[in-house]
Amino acid sequence: MSPFFLAKASGSPYERGNQIGRQSRQRIRTLIEAEFAYYQTHHAETADQVLGNARQYDPFIQEFSPKAFAEIEGMAAGVGCQVAEIVMLNSVFELMAARNPLVLPPGGILTDGCTAFAATAAATKEGVTLVGQNLDGRCDPWHKIYHDFDYLRQIETEEGLQYITYAHSGLLALAGMNSYGIGLCMNNLHAGRYQKGVPYAIIAKEMLEQTTLEEAIAVLHRARRPGSLNFLLGDSAGRLVDIEAMPEDLELMWADTITVHTNHFVSGRLREKLEFDVGLQPWSNSCQRRERVLTMLQTQFGQIEVDTLKNVCRDHAAYPGSVCAHGNPALPADQQARTFAGMVFDLVAGKAHFVKGWPCENEFVTYDL
Repeated sequence: MSPFFLAKASGSPYERGNQIGRQSRQRIRTLIEAEFAYYQTHHAETADQVLGNARQYDPFIQEFSPKAFAEIEGMAAGVGCQVAEIVMLNSVFELMAARNPLVLPPGGILTDGCTAFAATAAATKEGVTLVGQNLDGRCDPWHKIYHDFDYLRQIETEEGLQYITYAHSGLLALAGMNSYGIGLCMNNLHAGRYQKGVPYAIIAKEMLEQTTLEEAIAVLHRARRPGSLNFLLGDSAGRLVDIEAMPEDLELMWADTITVHTNHFVSGRLREKLEFDVGLQPWSNSCQRRERVLTMLQTQFGQIEVDTLKNVCRDHAAYPGSVCAHGNPALPADQQARTFAGMVFDLVAGKAHFVKGWPCENEFVTYDL
């Protein structure tokens, strides 16, 4: 499989969005059409109805980050599409969750949601901080096209801060790292509650544009969070914090050496607020993935390096519920999930390692900040 499409941009937020839009025009147009087709097929909604729903996120984005909204406007101009269409792409997860906040499979193994992991200087061979994750998604055609048209965004802001992020074409950010040694990974949580708020792609972009870990954490505190998600943050000074966030609350869990997060709530305090945690149900492999990666990192403690985390991304233990997910052929496509990308960030060396497709079959490519 070929490496990721890489889009580069610099300048003001509007200029950056415009540059990315022009470079990625056809990719973004493809996903806009795919989004319209999905809602027409599955929800009998017209394009105007979908865009009307997307516009409900405008005031939340504008209040939270005028710069992010300017970047969206610039991207729309570069693509030659409506601003609402770029907002629609950036709120793709929230638009889906608003229609069905809690999707329960009838059986089988639920793997949709990613595995994130990290190690500090005390646990690594070279005394560096490493964070990484696999990014998983469903195997149905609509989810697959989003991952077929994913990209990397390499950005330099007006202030000189640089960052690189993985995302679906048109989104401002998902997982990534910046030139100030801050790394961000994310994975799904399901609390069954939802509110209109700031899309998580916008929150991630804002976090990656901060210069300290404290500033990145503050971004999450001030955002009106629409649903539940986990954020794994690290910095080049050797600090790691895992943040489980739901609309009304969040929990910071600091780690001294290693940490792993999958798709269930670990915080006992937050768990008490849940009626139902999808990640703890019998059909989910969230617990087994977390325990497997913890064991792998504990076994290599003190000798962990970039290749160790790449091997975590490739791991097939307990297949088909493994970290490197290939789907479960016993289930229909819309109940299966597979790994679409893997990434490892060396926050001290400023190197981001990305692999497109299954990590077990494809090579990681290294990008420097």
